[in-house]
Amino acid sequence: MNDINAESIIDLQNEKKYFASILSHDLRSPLSSIVLLASYIKTKSDNPEMLQYIELIEQSSRKELHLMATLLSLMRTGTTLKSELLEEVDLRSEADKIFSALIIETNSEQFKCTLILTSEIRFLTNLFIFKTLFNSLLTHAIKLSAPKQKVIITANKKDSSIIIQIKFLNDKITEEDLMLLFSSDMLLKDGIKEFPDRIDLYFCQKLISTLDGTIHAKVNKSDNSCSFMMILKQQNPPRTI
Repeated sequence: MNDINAESIIDLQNEKKYFASILSHDLRSPLSSIVLLASYIKTKSDNPEMLQYIELIEQSSRKELHLMATLLSLMRTGTTLKSELLEEVDLRSEADKIFSALIIETNSEQFKCTLILTSEIRFLTNLFIFKTLFNSLLTHAIKLSAPKQKVIITANKKDSSIIIQIKFLNDKITEEDLMLLFSSDMLLKDGIKEFPDRIDLYFCQKLISTLDGTIHAKVNKSDNSCSFMMILKQQNPPRTI
């Protein structure tokens, strides 16, 4: 019986590796090429109607690439965080990089992001997973916020945790609906235009568990603000022998 179980586990691991190779090569590579080609065509075309469709193709491809990156992160890390994957993260530096990338990806400077730190924050974590989470939450905050409103990010250390809050304005979303974005139940709902890329947020909840962290969503009706809160446990450096 044990031999059968061991063989089944090996088979599952092989299937997992095969699926990961399909995602990273057979699917991700063509999508990356589509994004590059669409970006190139946008610089060469002055046809507004064509540009509209090219923009749609580019953004859809970027969305799928981001989802694949999230899936691959889950497959690489499993359910626990390996100490050899830890890196020191400078929050201000990483936030600035993500802000700049979002401006380029959306081809717009209409949104404004402000980062407020009581002090410089550095911590150990898996950098790739952290960037995936931060980028996803910030992107959705921008999409869900009222037009031309600021998205404000605050961060602080409390005991052994890093608390990052992304605040935006929206007077139409309830706290229940906002938290439901991270639930598998939301994947079954259709026709909710206010909630883009729902699958991506669902996987965020799974990803953050690998960092011993949690994600919370809150609505404050007194000022019509909403917020995503990411709480990460400060990881200890790997032991040296």
